Amino acid sequence: MKIAILGPGEYSLISKHTKLSESNVKEFIENFGKFLAENDFEIVIAVDRGIPYEVAKVYKKYNGKKVYGVNPESHEKYDKKEAIKPYMEVVDEEIKVSSWYHLNGEIASFSDIAVSFGLSCGTMADIVFLYFHYKYLKSETKLIMYLPAMSSKLHPEIEECLNVKGKKFEYVNSFEELKERLLHWKELMNK
Repeated sequence: MKIAILGPGEYSLISKHTKLSESNVKEFIENFGKFLAENDFEIVIAVDRGIPYEVAKVYKKYNGKKVYGVNPESHEKYDKKEAIKPYMEVVDEEIKVSSWYHLNGEIASFSDIAVSFGLSCGTMADIVFLYFHYKYLKSETKLIMYLPAMSSKLHPEIEECLNVKGKKFEYVNSFEELKERLLHWKELMNK
């Protein structure tokens, strides 16, 4: 089962706008990476700095099964080709997309479940693109949003769009609840 890790490139967005301190964020990253590895999940990340990369490093430390790195072939608009090279160290298999625009549209769809820890413009783009995958591509990707790392829930208009055609997303309020939901979905999908 593949889990896409979504989150901001900067920890400060989370500690600045929520009750979580930077040490809380680091503790979550450590616990989440370890949990994913110990429970035999595969993970999908954007090849870039930030929360997803940090989770992937911990995941690898605990002998995680496989990291898929979504990486744009073209860096025309955003010249990041050299900047992202260090982040490839955790990637076992590269998933090429045509551009950074396509990365936001595809990252979550390469997984069975997307977990969002915190929000940023890039994270919102990843989440919002799920709507189009649900509506037009019949995507089954589930979305779990870790509420303690958000300043508030999503706007009701966005929530309604994400529930199009019965596709559900959910908020979780604790790390224990996140683990329970992931194990629940894993059990259901393995039947």
